[in-house]
Amino acid sequence: MKILKAVLLIVFLAAISNVNAQDKTKAEKKLKWMDKDKNGTVSLEEMKIFYKGKTNKKGEPLKVDLMFLGLDKNNDEQITLEELKQPIDWKLAKQKSKEKK
Repeated sequence: MKILKAVLLIVFLAAISNVNAQDKTKAEKKLKWMDKDKNGTVSLEEMKIFYKGKTNKKGEPLKVDLMFLGLDKNNDEQITLEELKQPIDWKLAKQKSKEKK
């Protein structure tokens, strides 16, 4: 029984590390595609160009401005690789959007 628990723990930890590696790879690829000026970050303008014409599952245009605000956690108006790895914080994005008005 102890061996089974140990094996399950090892498999679980391996699966988690594999998922994290995949997320990192996706974020790195997305940064590479969006970063037109190759400075290692993504500006709002670069993000708008990347998502131009793209829609959500409902067929509605993506809210790129809100996406950007929800990713830019440190408010430096640039999205870094670390920020891109994190999920969009829609609550933060809506709060920042209200503050700008």
